[in-house]
Amino acid sequence: MPYKPKVSQSNISDLVQARDSRYQREQRIRRGVVIGVMVVAVLVTLLVAAFVVQEFVINPSRPVAIVGGQTITVSDVQTRMRIELAQATFSYSQLAQEIQAAQQQNTEGGNDFLIQFYQQQLQQIANTIDAAQIANAALDSLIQDALIRQEAQRRGIVVTPDEVQVEIERQNGFFRVTLTPFPTYTPAPTPTPSPTPTDTAVLTQTDATPVVIPTLAPPAQPTSISQAELDQIKQRGREFYTSMGYPESQFERAYESNLFAQRLQEAIGSEVPTRTMHYQFSYIRFNTVESATQGLQQLTSGAITFEALISQTNAITQPAVVGSGGFRDWRSASAVEQEFGVDVLGALDRLPLNQPSPVITSSLGGAYLLLPAGREIRDRSPSELASARQQAYTDWLRSAQNDSSRVQRLIDPSTLVPAAVRNAVQEFRRNNLLDAR
Repeated sequence: MPYKPKVSQSNISDLVQARDSRYQREQRIRRGVVIGVMVVAVLVTLLVAAFVVQEFVINPSRPVAIVGGQTITVSDVQTRMRIELAQATFSYSQLAQEIQAAQQQNTEGGNDFLIQFYQQQLQQIANTIDAAQIANAALDSLIQDALIRQEAQRRGIVVTPDEVQVEIERQNGFFRVTLTPFPTYTPAPTPTPSPTPTDTAVLTQTDATPVVIPTLAPPAQPTSISQAELDQIKQRGREFYTSMGYPESQFERAYESNLFAQRLQEAIGSEVPTRTMHYQFSYIRFNTVESATQGLQQLTSGAITFEALISQTNAITQPAVVGSGGFRDWRSASAVEQEFGVDVLGALDRLPLNQPSPVITSSLGGAYLLLPAGREIRDRSPSELASARQQAYTDWLRSAQNDSSRVQRLIDPSTLVPAAVRNAVQEFRRNNLLDAR
């Protein structure tokens, strides 16, 4: 008979305990695995959430620049980049179409110069369609807008919503009040001469016959667009800005910014003096100091007058031109500095009148002999005053942008170019045979 081992009660108990112990271990392992999976899932969720918060909340709100306490964020700059790119590519396409039309009409070559000029302008626009330039232009534009609005607020300049609407209408050719044509000129009746009285009777004029004078047609008046057309323009403008990532209100804000800039420019320009120092003088510009010294010796010795030395110098062209001279009648200080340089302007301020000057080496090149004839404060010409006012505004804006106490640049905007903008720039440059960067 086969051997059957005897199983005691204690052995059975040991087996049961071993089985239960193994089951408990397996249960613990399963719980550990489940807990581990849950922990990993939670960690992954937290990492994804952290990435989303970093990418879509923290990064876009990072400050790129601070202007007078106002923060310009990454999101602001990246959104503005899309506007800058859209404006540059639109300008490029518009000018390219004008060049194409001019080339088609240029059958006899009469527009070659104009076409060449347009092509140079087109190349300049193309050069601005570069990722880094667009990024810097976007930040500069935001900084300028902030500076202008802050300065306007400081000066009490206000732009109302109704004024914004009027500006939108004006720029797009809508007139709230129907314009009346300019009145046609009608000549006044001119009486015919009365006959000379005779001894026998006094003749009187009973009729006045008007002299017939041809009249010109009234000047053309601007034609107002309809309200429906204006509404379409507004709608398209708002859709453009929303497609760029802005709210609809950005359409009105763009016109508001223009009004603030215009009024601030007027305010700064009004501070420019309408009168300034003017100078009346004769001059001779020599190419070398040696030639100027020789001319001065002729003048001081009495061998020649200043006017004669001008004529003599202008006449020398062989073997080479030695210089040139002339007379300037009441030129403003800014006009003198622009034409002759700061050294000549300073000399005209200090030199005695009606006496030939010593040799003055100009910062713009050449050596000058001067004969000041007059110095006095005079009114600026209208064109010069307008230029001075524009320059004052430009100088203020440049100074404000470079003032580190007002503008703090924190991040290089070229490092923030979105992939969509960078890809669009590269596509544009490939399509227009430019070096894609």
